[in-house]
Amino acid sequence: MKNEMTGAHHALCANSFFRHRHDRVKRFKAAKKPSNQRQTVSVNHDYVRLARHHVTEARRLDYHGTFLNAAIEIAKKARG
Repeated sequence: MKNEMTGAHHALCANSFFRHRHDRVKRFKAAKKPSNQRQTVSVNHDYVRLARHHVTEARRLDYHGTFLNAAIEIAKKARG
């Protein structure tokens, strides 16, 4: 069974990445020093790039609806 993302899926992913683009993540995974444990970095650049990618894919798949319509469309397909 092939699990391909539809234009609605891409639209919702883009929305999520744009909403969380200012989140902070830890700079080091397992820092030993206490000063390094408090360091965080922004994921703005990566998330904006991914959001633009998903917007491009949604447009390529001819999706021009709203996010609400995308969520309704996905829910209907999930039900059967």
